[in-house]
Amino acid sequence: MSNRRDSIIKLIENYTQQQILNGSLDFGDCNAHNISVDLKIDRTNISRLLNQLHKEGKFIKINGRPTLYISMKVMANNFPYVSLPNIINKDDEINNYIHQASAAGPVVIGAKLDMVGSDINGSLYESILRILPILYYPYEEVKIITLRGEKGTGKKHFLSQFLKRGQEIGKFNRKQGIFYTDLDIIAVAPVFELKKLENSSYAIIAVAINNDTQINSMLSFINQISYYYRNSNTAQPVIALMIDSKVKEYLQYYDLTPYNSYFPPLSKRPLGETVELILSIIQNEADRLSQEVQISKDFIVALALENYTSNIFQLRNEIIYALSHSRFNYSGKTNTPLVLELHCLSDGILQKQNNKADIKDSLLAELPERIVLVPGLTVDLTKIIRENNVSRAKLIKDKRESKINMMEMLMTNLPTDLHNYSFSFHDLSFKYSISSIFEGTVLGKDPVLFEYVLSVVDQVVFKQIDINNYYFSKTSKGSKPAQSVYRKLMRFLDMNIGGIENEKKNFLKQVIFSAFDLVNQVQIPVIIITHGSELADNFALSFNKIQGRRVFYSLNYSIEQQKNEIDYFVKRISKYISTVSRGQGVLLVVDHDPLNKLDSKLFLKTRILTFSTYPASIVHINSVFELMNSGMSIVSFSAAIIRKKNNHKDYLADFTLNDKIVRNNDSNLKLMTELFPNMDIPRTNEILYRLLRQICDKISLRPNNQLIVDFLFHGNCVLERALQSDGKYFKQVSSMEDPDNELIEIIKEKISQSTELNTVGFSLNDYVIFYDCIHSALDI
Repeated sequence: MSNRRDSIIKLIENYTQQQILNGSLDFGDCNAHNISVDLKIDRTNISRLLNQLHKEGKFIKINGRPTLYISMKVMANNFPYVSLPNIINKDDEINNYIHQASAAGPVVIGAKLDMVGSDINGSLYESILRILPILYYPYEEVKIITLRGEKGTGKKHFLSQFLKRGQEIGKFNRKQGIFYTDLDIIAVAPVFELKKLENSSYAIIAVAINNDTQINSMLSFINQISYYYRNSNTAQPVIALMIDSKVKEYLQYYDLTPYNSYFPPLSKRPLGETVELILSIIQNEADRLSQEVQISKDFIVALALENYTSNIFQLRNEIIYALSHSRFNYSGKTNTPLVLELHCLSDGILQKQNNKADIKDSLLAELPERIVLVPGLTVDLTKIIRENNVSRAKLIKDKRESKINMMEMLMTNLPTDLHNYSFSFHDLSFKYSISSIFEGTVLGKDPVLFEYVLSVVDQVVFKQIDINNYYFSKTSKGSKPAQSVYRKLMRFLDMNIGGIENEKKNFLKQVIFSAFDLVNQVQIPVIIITHGSELADNFALSFNKIQGRRVFYSLNYSIEQQKNEIDYFVKRISKYISTVSRGQGVLLVVDHDPLNKLDSKLFLKTRILTFSTYPASIVHINSVFELMNSGMSIVSFSAAIIRKKNNHKDYLADFTLNDKIVRNNDSNLKLMTELFPNMDIPRTNEILYRLLRQICDKISLRPNNQLIVDFLFHGNCVLERALQSDGKYFKQVSSMEDPDNELIEIIKEKISQSTELNTVGFSLNDYVIFYDCIHSALDI
């Protein structure tokens, strides 16, 4: 029962949040019928649970036909400064509670401010709630508010948000700003300060009060300002008295106005708010620099536990210091992220690290090892911190048995991109010394595996890995060439380093034997080539995993290569075809022109029988995968795959997968449960489909079946890596020249609006994959 309750609560929260983000506040989807369809639960049971949850205060009930339910929690988070009833009658509507009529049209009166701590449970909530109503009441006299607190506690930032809200609701002119002054200056030269207000262009006049100066000077100044604005026929300003906590006689200023507030020092605010402040400051800098920032957990912990005498002001300076040092060592490439590690902090903080408190039971322990902040991405940072583990648990199934240390699986799941690997090592390195032992063997047919085996030997010999953390699912007897290589390696080690322990010998024997077995299992390798940066690698990796063999490799037909003649690319890939060929031909799976016209050119160049087929879609590649297991020759294979391709053509061009019932029963989408066994595929497929539709609606594109099935596939690849890596997965950002920046921004915007995806922490590289997937569909 609790699972049903939780599912209903989460679904209603998602419905509610989505409509708020869309700006329509049309909650028509939040009814018993839709919920029963989405959750596949009997409608009678849904209605009973909805009524029960409403009585418990979880939902607001909107009477009508049909009866609607919206999340009280989500509404309170988005509109924290209004009081909402738990039942809205048929002759009433939700807009009446969160909008107010004005000369400029209806305005939102309860939306939260863009300020850490302003939400309903935040440390500044009560203070803001005391002051904000002054904006909404039509009052012609001068308005006074007080903001008391230490320096650097956010009073000026609040005033900037207060001004912005006043401009949004038409209370202040868009051209008006804030005038800052000091009571000490006013007491000495009030006329001089008044002269600065000649054009009456200030909506707010902020006066800093740092000591027990006579209040009479302040009263006189307020009266003069009021007369000045009245004589200028200008709306009266808001006078904000920023009272330092050192002022003992602050109550005399409270007598001037009931709109009084207190801003606590950073040390008195919740730890979660401190972390959110850190991330907010870094996010603002990422936006300003238009540069991705990657932040380590240690960096955040060190900053969050520091005692700041100057509060947020000092915290911001520490962050700017760290960013400046990171940027100083920055390569200058547009796509290179700034990385904030512990060593980037100032000596003042680093020297105190040994005295830091244990974080085991605190919010800090729940942080991922790394957080990625991408420019232009508007996200709820508190939610990233507090619900990170919850989001992972709901998208990834529990893994009762981890196979991450099975050596055969590690070798099978190695990267597939042939562009990134070569046999070049530093001539003084150990790997260079032993590489000649392996050269000329079948292991050279898989350059990625070749390099991996050399690295494992290097790490085992020099005790860089603990072999007890790895195992083999079966013992290989080894082919004769593999046995020969093993003996040569042992002789080399005996002669040069005095040999190694028997346990290590047996381990390396199985590494070499298993690697040779992997290469010998495949007679016709397949190279997938796509225009997108990592699309081919995603396909190849996924199908290698479920096959347990290294059949598929990948190449990227990059933007840089597309600028040259196709013969230039043919020359480059001929080398890779010659490398991976086992003597019975090579199959190419490509996406579209000009890659589907390579066969004759490649044969003339390599004299190796090649056959290319398209499209590079999960549907077609799955057929290739099935036929590869039949053991037929490449000639027989070519005829069979042509028949398959013709069968796929109509399906891929159709639009049937836009129907939810069809999606739920589609065999190609069900295939993903096999490709991603640790993911909750029915759930992630629907989340990714909604994302795709929102992006396509924005760019006026109707998604066909090929775009849907491939977007869902690549989306699950991205999700699996991002969620299972716990922030440790950072691939090199793809080179993307002349991208459709507008499309990238749309993708970021729609992900930030998804309550299921905006806590994942995608990197810029992940956005590029989404971009390439859609852009590839636009090019076809």
